[in-house]
Amino acid sequence: MKVLQVATGFDFSSVYKNLFQEMVNQNIDIEVHVPRKKSDDLPEIDASTLNYKTKISKEINKMDQLLYYPRIKKAVAQIEKFHDVDTFTITHAHSLLSDGGISYELFKRYKIPYIVAVRATDINKYFKYAKHLKPQALKILKNAKNIIFLSKTYKEMMYEKYFTKDNEDLIEKSLVIPNGIDNFWHENRQYVHKEFVEGEINIISVGQITERKNPEMVIETTRLLTQQGFNTHLQFVGTGDLDEKISAEIKQDTNIEMLGQISDKKELWDLYMNKDVLLVPSFSETFGLVYAEAMSTGTPVIYTRGEGFDGVFAEGEVGYAVDPNDVNEIVEAVKSIKDNNEEIAQRALEASKMFNWKDIVEKYSTLYKVNG
Repeated sequence: MKVLQVATGFDFSSVYKNLFQEMVNQNIDIEVHVPRKKSDDLPEIDASTLNYKTKISKEINKMDQLLYYPRIKKAVAQIEKFHDVDTFTITHAHSLLSDGGISYELFKRYKIPYIVAVRATDINKYFKYAKHLKPQALKILKNAKNIIFLSKTYKEMMYEKYFTKDNEDLIEKSLVIPNGIDNFWHENRQYVHKEFVEGEINIISVGQITERKNPEMVIETTRLLTQQGFNTHLQFVGTGDLDEKISAEIKQDTNIEMLGQISDKKELWDLYMNKDVLLVPSFSETFGLVYAEAMSTGTPVIYTRGEGFDGVFAEGEVGYAVDPNDVNEIVEAVKSIKDNNEEIAQRALEASKMFNWKDIVEKYSTLYKVNG
């Protein structure tokens, strides 16, 4: 069994490196192909530092970004040039249109079966703004052996909004397999000891300080809780294009801090230790690994209803889904967590065990063997 991993997003997330390394750990023979824009100024990845063959191919020019089908054919040509295509028993496309189009073309040419993932970008970008590609998406889905979603929410959203007809065969082969979190969070779970102070609410919000992440609603929530008599503290972790605006807005709020970007996991872990809740009411969200990381520290989470993390757990089990525009609903969710903090924190800590790469890769390994 040999698997070609087609992963346009390889450079943008540590998820792929963790996933592929665990595949190697489990003796899955993989090669990785990463189509990249010629104009990308991302740091060059030294493929020699990886213990699996990886080709970062700067094959996409400005015209290719506009013309979908020529881009796919160019990517396939690069795969034919740099990989021995006949050795692959299956391919794994890590997004529906960008990567799935490549796997579908390889299937048509070489009859290599494939599985395909549907990501937030496919649903929130392509299906909304590139509707002419919907027939292509349907062909990719129908010919895939399995369709992978990171969350139940996105699976339901796709079939309820975009593929409502003749979709029984698609639903039947659709699976929900979440991403995992770095082993650091699992290794340190045993050291978690949370202490909660009566009448005090400590909030942390982790992510980019951008419009999409809705930091102003987090501030509004903190202020309303303070007005209601709680000793409330808020710390933002992250940076973004709203840094200056948010800094100016909280100038008089001595209980709100902006800590900037924190890359050190231990430092972030320490911050979580005295927090009652992670509050990230984004307007749109991918899977949202930050929620899983927070849970591994025994920190309950508040996330957006109808977005990536929603539906993974029952309401109130590890936190609450909220309307990102409703400050009163968010405040009530925070208060509900505060009223039941020990129980929810313990459930979150235990539930975070599901986000481990070992179990996730075992599921993929089974799919490769069954379909390859």
